[in-house]
Amino acid sequence: ESIKDFCLVAVFGSQEKCFPDSYKVLQFQNPWKRGKLFVRLRSSAMAATAFGQVTSV
Repeated sequence: ESIKDFCLVAVFGSQEKCFPDSYKVLQFQNPWKRGKLFVRLRSSAMAATAFGQVTSV
């Protein structure tokens, strides 16, 4: 795996966005409160939306 295999992902509820490599992270509004940020493999970048917001108890 190399750095090109990963991407920055923003998750907003059940929506997910994979940012392009050219995106400048410092352009995020401060403070970032719109969702959660993750670094994921590009091949599994949509993993959060595949499972939704369900938790086993």
